[in-house]
Amino acid sequence: MFDVRRAECVVLDASVLINLVATDIADAILAAMGRPCVVTDDALREVKRCPRGRSNGEHPAASLLASSRLQEVLLSDAERELFFGLVGAAPPDDLDDGEAASIACAHFRNGIIVLDERKARRIAREQFPSLLVLSSVDLFVNALESGVVELVLMRQAVRDAMHYSRMRVLAEQKPWVASLIDAEGKSLGRAAESKG
Repeated sequence: MFDVRRAECVVLDASVLINLVATDIADAILAAMGRPCVVTDDALREVKRCPRGRSNGEHPAASLLASSRLQEVLLSDAERELFFGLVGAAPPDDLDDGEAASIACAHFRNGIIVLDERKARRIAREQFPSLLVLSSVDLFVNALESGVVELVLMRQAVRDAMHYSRMRVLAEQKPWVASLIDAEGKSLGRAAESKG
């Protein structure tokens, strides 16, 4: 599917982390990447509540951070300079703090960036063509294809991410998601409608 061997880390944007937290198998999905997974402090601040409504007073990603499956990182001076350039760019090329920090971190740390927002993905590809840009669905596909997560668990994880966190599914990934959900007799369209 994609080669992570050249990357030093996998950088998750806030929306991706929210999608993972919506599942019960986030730890396994991240383990399947085979690389350290990180989130910038800027992106982490954008994750304010558990998408499933669970609340024990801890940050929604606390268990992932405590297990060391996910590490919080601070931007270096060089990364922060790029961050300011991305945040302060003229529309339509400006980004929010989490996306800008995630891209800057991945760029300087020879990482893979995982983003779902269309604009952020476009900017990452245009301005940093050597950066591998993945999506939340790519993480799910990788975990299933690598054998780390069984089909029945992945089916539930994708459904949970779509339902609880309203995970964005890219057009080219809709057939994979639809086939996963159709195995239970639901189409992607009906699953998306049930989220509302």
